[in-house]
Parts: sequence; C-alpha cells; structure tokens
Amino acid sequence: LGVLPSHLLRAESIALRAENERLQQQLESLTKGASDAATDTAEVIMLRERVKELERTVRDVRQNAHNSEVRTRVAEALAGSLNEAADADDSIVSMGTQQSQY
Repeated sequence: LGVLPSHLLRAESIALRAENERLQQQLESLTKGASDAATDTAEVIMLRERVKELERTVRDVRQNAHNSEVRTRVAEALAGSLNEAADADDSIVSMGTQQSQY
C-alpha cells in the first residue's frame, strides 16, 4: 500500500467521522426504541396483572352476591317456618284456652 496524500486522508477522516456520527445516531435511536419496547412490555405485563386482579374481584363480588342471595332465601324460609310454628303454637294455646272455658 502506498502512502495517501494528506488531502485524501483528511477527506477519508471526514467521511469516517460522518459515518461514525450516523451510526451513533442510529444506535441511539435503536437503543431508545428498545427501551421504549421494554417499557411497553412492562406496562403490558402490569396491565395484564391488573386485569387478573379485577377478574378475581368480579368473581369474589359475584360469589358474595350469590352467598347473600342464598342467605336471604334461607332467612326467609326460616322466618316462614318460625311464623308457621308461632301460628301453630297460637292455635294450640287458643284451643287450650277454649277447652278450659268449658
């Protein structure tokens, strides 16, 4: 290889610096894109976890509502049975009172 004249070396140096600058900018852009993608991925993961939490909450609320409905039905049935028992007791007391009057 021969020795290149200084003006060619200077031109080559300028071209290499320009190429280096372009590559640096491209690297920065790719790095930012990768960082943004990582952030987006983290946000998606966080949102999926939040959705799972909300789904669990909805299931819990539905289960609690169902349990409350069952408790209400049981309480209504129990109240009805107690009323029937009280009515029967009143009838027995009433018949006893009527018989003692005779």
